[in-house]
Amino acid sequence: MQRLSNAQVACWAGLLVANILCSNAHCGEMLYGVKDVGGLLVVRSLDLSNSTVQQRGALAHAGTERVSAIFQGRDRSLNVVRISTKRDVGHRTLIHRIGVPEMITDATSRLLTGLDATQSVSGLFIPNSGPAIALVAHYTDTPPFSFATLDLQSWKASALHSPGLNPTVRYGHLTKCPDGSMYASTRKIEQNVHLVRIRLDEATTHQVVELTLYGRALRNDVSDLACAPSGELYALADPQYAGTNSVFAVNLATGVLTPVQAFDVERMVFIR
Repeated sequence: MQRLSNAQVACWAGLLVANILCSNAHCGEMLYGVKDVGGLLVVRSLDLSNSTVQQRGALAHAGTERVSAIFQGRDRSLNVVRISTKRDVGHRTLIHRIGVPEMITDATSRLLTGLDATQSVSGLFIPNSGPAIALVAHYTDTPPFSFATLDLQSWKASALHSPGLNPTVRYGHLTKCPDGSMYASTRKIEQNVHLVRIRLDEATTHQVVELTLYGRALRNDVSDLACAPSGELYALADPQYAGTNSVFAVNLATGVLTPVQAFDVERMVFIR
C-alpha cells in the first residue's frame, strides 16, 4: 500500500476541513444589494450560508437619479447603473463603479452613450466573454423594451435584435445563470408576474412560469432577480407590502417562491 506524503496528507486534511466548514448548500454564495436611503446609496451584503446581513458602505446619491441595476465586472468591481430622471438631458445612464466587495468606495463614473435621449438601461449583465447585454426601455422604465450590447471599454450601446419582446409588456430584472439561461420578469397591466427565458442566439422568448407565493399568484412585481453560482434563481420582492424586501428562492418548474429571509435592498447581485 502506497504511503501518502506529508504534503498529500495536509492537502487531504485541508479539503476535509473545507468540506466540513462548507456543508451548507449555500456556502460561498454572497449577495450584494443597494438601496437609496435619504440621499445615500447604502450597500449591504447577505451571506446565504449563515444568514448574516452586513452594511458595507454608504455613498452619496442624487435625488434626481434612481438605481436600475447592480452588477459585478470581470475585474470583480461592483457597479451600479444610475438613471437620470431629469427631463432635458442627452445621456441618462451612468455606470458608477463603487469599489470591490472588500472595499466599497466612490470610484469612477462613466456615461453610457449610443441610446436615444428618452432611453435608459433597465437591466444589465456581463457574460464571461463578449460585450455586456443590456435591457433598454424608456427612462421611466416603461415599454417598449429592447436589447443592446455595451462595449466595456467605451460604454457605448449598440442596438440588438430584440427576440419576441411584446411592446405592451413590462420586462425587468435581467439575469443569467451559470448554464447560460437568461431570465427576466414580465408583467402586463393588471396581470400577474411571470418569468420568461430569453434566447438571444435564437431571437426568442419563452414564458416559463407564473410566480406564486403561499398558493396565490404574485401581483406585485419583483424588485430584482439574481442567479446564484449554484444555478438556483432568487427573487427580491415585498409581496406583503411590508416596506422591506426579502429574498425568495424561485422554483423554475412550479413558479413557487420560498421565503429565505429579509434583505432591505432594492437591487441585488451575486458576487464572485
